[in-house]
Amino acid sequence: MSDSKLVRGFQARLLELPEGLLVAALYAAACWASRQVSVDQFFLPAGIRIAALLVCRPRMWPYLLLGDYAYFACVRAPMVERYGLTWALIASSYPFPLVASLVHICRREVRSGDYASFLPISLISALAINFLNVTAAHLLWPEPPQGDYWVLGVRYTIGEFLAIVTVVPLAMLWLRPAPLRTLGCWLHAPTLIMVLALASMTGFAFYVPTRYLGDVPIQLLMTLPVIGLALLHGWRGVAIGVPALNFAIHLSTATTGLPGSFDPSTFTNQVGVALVAATLILFGLVVRRDEGASAKLLPLATGDHRAFRFSQHALEMTLKRHVLGIRKIYEDIDRSVCDLADWLEERKHPEMAKVMRQFATISSREMRDRSSLIYPTSLEHVGLYLALQVGGIGQEWRSSHRVAEHQLSGDPCQLSIPLQLAAYRTITETVSLMLDKERGPVRLRARCGCIGGRRGVVIVIGLLDVSACLTPEFRSAYMKRVAAVIATYGGRIEYQGNRVRMSLIDMDEVDSVPH
Repeated sequence: MSDSKLVRGFQARLLELPEGLLVAALYAAACWASRQVSVDQFFLPAGIRIAALLVCRPRMWPYLLLGDYAYFACVRAPMVERYGLTWALIASSYPFPLVASLVHICRREVRSGDYASFLPISLISALAINFLNVTAAHLLWPEPPQGDYWVLGVRYTIGEFLAIVTVVPLAMLWLRPAPLRTLGCWLHAPTLIMVLALASMTGFAFYVPTRYLGDVPIQLLMTLPVIGLALLHGWRGVAIGVPALNFAIHLSTATTGLPGSFDPSTFTNQVGVALVAATLILFGLVVRRDEGASAKLLPLATGDHRAFRFSQHALEMTLKRHVLGIRKIYEDIDRSVCDLADWLEERKHPEMAKVMRQFATISSREMRDRSSLIYPTSLEHVGLYLALQVGGIGQEWRSSHRVAEHQLSGDPCQLSIPLQLAAYRTITETVSLMLDKERGPVRLRARCGCIGGRRGVVIVIGLLDVSACLTPEFRSAYMKRVAAVIATYGGRIEYQGNRVRMSLIDMDEVDSVPH
């Protein structure tokens, strides 16, 4: 068995070899081309490196490493005679492995919608690589580079960080493209005004000599339209506005245009722009609308939570009585069918008796499954988790072939019956909506325990595809059909890219309701 697995793995590697070599070639070409238009204070290959690691699946990372070494070979081969072979080999060996190890830490969070985590990784990678580069230059070059060690390190770090916050947001948009139906909002007058304002400022800074600008930092004024885009479009406005801002500043920078050139007069403003860019990205994550930022549910404007919980529990008890009445009727029918089967056997009709008993068994099982969809009576005996798996809802999920194996932890039996019922309704309704409104397999995770000193349950329901994003249709239907129940149990809802996270807490008033 192990040999066959090795053979299949080797065959899979051979099949992806052409794709990997193409990825390596495209990556090396992109890094080389971007370096031709980069300067020390805006070094685009650093952003392309992180963006490629986020976009490509980990199986392609070895090919990206190959492309990175090919890029360094093209760039640094002419430098060997001047700076030495030792420096060229050492300085080219560590950037990609170091960045890949850092990106691996936050890749899952970024791809699932938690974009804020890439900012510290970007800053740490820029600091580490550039100070290592400066250290290697001081130790291995025949003549150390001109300039103070710390000034050079900070200059290169700011340049790489600006490039990273320029390219990586575009990669995130690639991972989560906006639905076609939402693109029309970019054609509205306020958005067009902000875009034209940014373009006008760029042209002004590019064509008007710096001496006519006086003390006005035109590069910092360019951030105003980007703030407007963030207010209008949330995260997507920032993801488009910040790269446009940084490219505009790069175009207006008075340098020779050659790699390694530096403009001290612009560098001071770029330090401020780097801080503004990072702030705008965080601001966009807070106000973004398309990605569904975390939001604690507010109390219902009109209504009494305690009365709502009591009415919900009264409704559940009514459903329970109806289900028990239906089951009593079916038990009488089953008893009559079994009596009829016994009578047929006495009259020498065993085949017909067998058919009657099979019919009674199948109909009884079907009745129990269907009635459990109305009220899960098993929940009171075996708890929330088993009620989800052995009842009719579990059968429906299995027949859909779209609900993955659950991940359930904790003891739900420690929770009150009303809370377990509320969690059951919340889970079944959310999964039903997700199967109806979304595509692909769905996974349920739940954990029972203590939340803030009270017993409660945390529920996470999401798509298996981490690159997917919950649609506005799902969120709208979810808020209408589920949010009120969660709010009345002191709950919280968070949209996290491809999943929704909920929490329900045992309330003192609910515990006093008779079970």
